[in-house]
Amino acid sequence: MMKLNFIEIGSFQVNKKRNVVCGDVFLSKKVKGEDRIVSILADGLGSGIKANVLATLTATMASNYISHNIDILKATKLILATLPVCSFRKIGYSTFTIIDMDRNGKTRVIEYDNPEILLYRNNQFVDLEKEVFQLKTSEDRDVNISYFETTLKLNDRLIFFSDGVTQSGMGNTITPLGWDIEKVKSYLYELIFQNPNILCQRLATKIVNRAVKNDSNLSADDITCAAIHYRNARETMVVSGPPFYEENDAKIATLADEFAGKKIVCGGTTSNIIARELNLELEVNISDLLKNPEAPPTASMPGFDLVTEGTVTMNSALLFLNKKGDLNNNISASKLVEHLLDSDVIHFIVGTKINAAHQDPNLPVELEIRRNLIRSLCKTLEEDYLKETYISFY
Repeated sequence: MMKLNFIEIGSFQVNKKRNVVCGDVFLSKKVKGEDRIVSILADGLGSGIKANVLATLTATMASNYISHNIDILKATKLILATLPVCSFRKIGYSTFTIIDMDRNGKTRVIEYDNPEILLYRNNQFVDLEKEVFQLKTSEDRDVNISYFETTLKLNDRLIFFSDGVTQSGMGNTITPLGWDIEKVKSYLYELIFQNPNILCQRLATKIVNRAVKNDSNLSADDITCAAIHYRNARETMVVSGPPFYEENDAKIATLADEFAGKKIVCGGTTSNIIARELNLELEVNISDLLKNPEAPPTASMPGFDLVTEGTVTMNSALLFLNKKGDLNNNISASKLVEHLLDSDVIHFIVGTKINAAHQDPNLPVELEIRRNLIRSLCKTLEEDYLKETYISFY
């Protein structure tokens, strides 16, 4: 199987102390019909609700303009001309970093007053050649906008953050002038060198937590970090449900057997079919029942990363991913969620034979039949977690 390239994105932020909302906004969205992702980090003037409104307006406008292929400099002019004026400071202001990146690594970046974006390649930070343009704001002020284009190489990382990172610790004896960019680079280098496969979410979290620590654990400003990792995709196959025609039993078993990534089976009947066709031993993990007799246990089968019950487990995972339920020590659903979130591209092989048990009117109304449940799972993974999903029905 040919390796796919993937754009992994992760972010983390904390509010300024005593604020209930963050004045920074990070937004990332896939462009429908194109292999592109647009990401924006906006930092509204001040902090709290007003700052959040400015940052949200900026990020939303930027996302809409760039995803519709409006020229990136024209989009910047529109944003600067649209920002409302603060009644107290008499300026409309939100800094921003805009990134437009496609599956081939082609990347465009525009920056306005945020700390410089960092490109990490081959265990070092790369100097970026940027063009600087002068534009006017809605108050007719001249501002400098920096812009550059590049094509990322596999395993390149982009890291960017609000000034809550670089100004953290300002006034302290250790960092009297703040956590300057060179010190941030040193810390990032240490993190990536120690764990070259560190997830973007984890990397961003560590940067923000270190910045909070610089502020004596009381964040002096809104603090946000985001990271992008351009790399080979981590692929997973999920097989669920017996095929409509029994002659396809061997086909789905072979598909799973030959798949190069992680392999998951959801469904008792499905796991028995694959075990039979591949002559594998299937064993229920009794220890799961001892930990939680109310939840379906996992099972073990050579060559497969996870074997679970089907519809109930997937429904529990979907509710959790939609933030409408918790996993309540459900080992099967917890492991399924863990594998799905750790994957980039997820292939669902779905049997369409109806399981009569799932037509029982006494079961919860939310318990959809397998096909619709997996479609909903894919929708959530695509829209909320920026995963790629593919469904094949048998």
